[in-house]
Amino acid sequence: MALHAPGAHNVVQCVKFTLPQTTVSVPAYGNSSGQYRQWGSVTVNITPKFANSHIRIIQHCTTHNVSSHGYLSWKRGGTGGTLLHTEANSASDGLYCNHGTDNADYESSVVVWEDGNASYSLGNTLTYVPYVGMWSATTLYFGSYSSNGNAETRQGFHGYLEEIAYA
Repeated sequence: MALHAPGAHNVVQCVKFTLPQTTVSVPAYGNSSGQYRQWGSVTVNITPKFANSHIRIIQHCTTHNVSSHGYLSWKRGGTGGTLLHTEANSASDGLYCNHGTDNADYESSVVVWEDGNASYSLGNTLTYVPYVGMWSATTLYFGSYSSNGNAETRQGFHGYLEEIAYA
């Protein structure tokens, strides 16, 4: 079956991924994107079917051991690629930032981001990699509490890369 280009824009493909339950040790952020660390060894690939498509990232995240100022971003182009938030706004700390002052120990969020700068040639695969940071150096726990043994919280989180074709 052939795909036909949409009249305006439509999601033409979706790649489901799982972000694992894991821990990530992060240095103090200090307003330096170089202090972000990769979330596990996750890489997610998508091969666009149309020219000029945008790629939307939808991701759920629950984090433990967050004292304040937690950050999340994605790199396009693998681990050596470009952090998406630096393209969007060089003053931004991430695609998701919690600058709460209540020192909440847990965070739960859904990140939705549309990458409209994904330059590619048809037939080439785009690679995306999730990264996290924290204002203070710490170990972040993703998908579980740190040590309470509650098996119900040990899980990965599903997310999606979606190709949105524009006419």
